[in-house]
Amino acid sequence: MAQITPSSGSAPPASGQSQSPPSFSTPAGIVLGALLLCLVGLVAASAAHVARQSLAFDDPSTRMVVAYLLYLPATFFFLVSMVALIVGAIRWAMYGKDALGPAPIGASANDAYGDLLHSINDRLLLSDTAKRIAYRQHDLAALRRAIREDIDKGQFDAAMVLVQEMSHTFGYREESELFREQITAARKADLEKKISVAMEHLNHLIANNDFRAAGLMAAKMARLYPDNERENNIVDYVEEMKEQYKARVQRDMAAARERGEVERAWQLLRELDGYLTPKEAEQFREMARDVIAKMRDNMGTQLRMAVENQEWHRAQTIAEQIIRDFPNTRMADEARSMLPQLRQRAAEGKAAHA
Repeated sequence: MAQITPSSGSAPPASGQSQSPPSFSTPAGIVLGALLLCLVGLVAASAAHVARQSLAFDDPSTRMVVAYLLYLPATFFFLVSMVALIVGAIRWAMYGKDALGPAPIGASANDAYGDLLHSINDRLLLSDTAKRIAYRQHDLAALRRAIREDIDKGQFDAAMVLVQEMSHTFGYREESELFREQITAARKADLEKKISVAMEHLNHLIANNDFRAAGLMAAKMARLYPDNERENNIVDYVEEMKEQYKARVQRDMAAARERGEVERAWQLLRELDGYLTPKEAEQFREMARDVIAKMRDNMGTQLRMAVENQEWHRAQTIAEQIIRDFPNTRMADEARSMLPQLRQRAAEGKAAHA
């Protein structure tokens, strides 16, 4: 029997030999096909325009229907080309211009997607690392600027946190130490300025003999600046100044009493009364009684003289002072009974003078 040998043109391809992919199956082929479809759509649109110009219909509805039918093929080609262009561009970006699809022929789809995800993850990690390296100097410049801004604003604790970041994250230990020295110096200067302002206010209170407010101010300063050497004894300083003031007022009151300056001694006694403790007031009891008695008698005499001289406004003022300073005395009761008439006379005298 004669052997039949297959012709060379009908031999099957070898198993290990790969066939070249059809040109329009690749992303690049899809994009090319989309461009060709767009070109066909342009030709169809031009032909429809020429046909529409050559046909004449009197009925507007007929003209509209014919126009829709003429441009329908061109519209179809344009839509298909746009969809193909979008699909081809996406596949090109994901798999490359010559890939047939998301997975090679004969390979598992899950393995292909897993490899793709690993590849994307590696690229993202590499991108973050590259960005950290690329923007390192930019981040350092922003960090330095933020530290200087915090120092200028007096936010020294926030600046210290940023200095720690510069030292530990970026490794700039020497520069961070320089910033620490600047922050320490700026903090000290700011503290000295605040203490100077507070001391100026405190000395103003002491100069005005307002030792109650000065004591509160000193206690506040001791709480705010506990580590400052100058403020350690600020409360004792205010107490010492108050004691000096009390001693000076006592001497002045005794001297005024000896000179017979009753009103002056009375004013000093009232001023001293706000600072004396019950134990301290005991030693001034006799002196205070003498000053009070003389002042009361002096004011009674002034009231009688003002009434006799018909100085009604002055008499009214003295009567009100007696009621205010000696409320529980018989002289105060007499002044209360006289006060309505004195006020009436003072008002009449003011009206007559006007």
